[in-house]
Amino acid sequence: MGIQDLEKLFEIKGWISEFNKTFGVQLSFIIDSDTKTAVRILINQKGEYQIKKTLTQDEANELRSQGFDMFVPDLMDAKHKLVIEYQEEPKPQRGPKIVKKGHDEFSDLGKDDAYSRAGFKQHKIWESDSLHDQKLSLFEFLFTVIKGKLK
Repeated sequence: MGIQDLEKLFEIKGWISEFNKTFGVQLSFIIDSDTKTAVRILINQKGEYQIKKTLTQDEANELRSQGFDMFVPDLMDAKHKLVIEYQEEPKPQRGPKIVKKGHDEFSDLGKDDAYSRAGFKQHKIWESDSLHDQKLSLFEFLFTVIKGKLK
C-alpha cells in the first residue's frame, strides 16, 4: 500500500469520526495499513466467516483447504460487519496502472460476492469521484446502516 493510499484511508476514517459525532453513533473502523498484520476476513462458500488478526502460513493453508478465502478490506468495522474499499476504476487509459496493482474490471467480483454471502455490507469509494461526492456517498452509506437505530 502506497503512502497516498494510506493517507486517503486516514482521510476517510476522519470522515467517519465526523459522521459519528454528527449522529451520536460509534462506528469503529480499523485501517489496513500493513497486510502482514492486517485483520483478515475469511469466508467460505456457505457464508461462514472468521476474523483473524494473525495467521501462520500453516494456519492460512489449513483454512484455505477448508474452503475459506481471505480478504483484507481497506477499512472494516467487524462488530457491525461493515467494509469500506477505496477503489480505482479500471479504465482503458489507465490499464498498466490497474494491472500493476492487480485490478481489472472483474477482479472484485469474487470479493463482492463473498462479503455479501457472509452478511457484510460493503461500500466502495471511487478515486475518480470528487471529494464532495466521496464524502457524500460515504455518509449516505453510513446513514443507511444506522437509520434504524435513530428511531
